[in-house]
Amino acid sequence: MDFWRELLRSIGFYLAVLALSGCSSTSILIHKDDTTFAEAQSRMAKMVAQVDELKPPPIERALFLQGESFYQYRFNPPAKNTKS
Repeated sequence: MDFWRELLRSIGFYLAVLALSGCSSTSILIHKDDTTFAEAQSRMAKMVAQVDELKPPPIERALFLQGESFYQYRFNPPAKNTKS
């Protein structure tokens, strides 16, 4: 009986820590002043305008824009600092 009580207590503790840690930090991937993201958004808006001028079928438009959005994907997330 003590084993199960200790197990439940430790699980409860870890769940509480997990829940609190999710609320205590900001996103480490996209910040408001992220220039890389802003440039990607601008590049994507230009690409959408160019594609819309061609008036492709909706399915081809969606597939092309999906592929284009992954083309210059940022593979390295920013380094964590003491705040995160």
